[in-house]
Amino acid sequence: MMNRPSVADVIPLVAEVYKNHNTGCCLHIVTDDDNYEQCHANFVLEYALGKGHQACIAAAKMLVQLTNTQRHKLYNTWRGYDELSTRRNGSRRTHGNDN
Repeated sequence: MMNRPSVADVIPLVAEVYKNHNTGCCLHIVTDDDNYEQCHANFVLEYALGKGHQACIAAAKMLVQLTNTQRHKLYNTWRGYDELSTRRNGSRRTHGNDN
């Protein structure tokens, strides 16, 4: 039986990617666009591997192990984390579906 990572395990890896790529780089499909199905996580990993982005690869390897419910929770948790940090920093990273 595989030890599935938790959302809390993945958040630091996602934060590391966003520290260097404020738009989420390869991960944005899941973390910003709320595409939490397995096929999207698989695509993110394949894309990151193709680009050779090591931080994205590390996070994506964990994303593919999460359940759909966990990835949806990750999206909601990340949005809250991101909104809190932008209020603290005074800057706003825009999301594609914000009005």
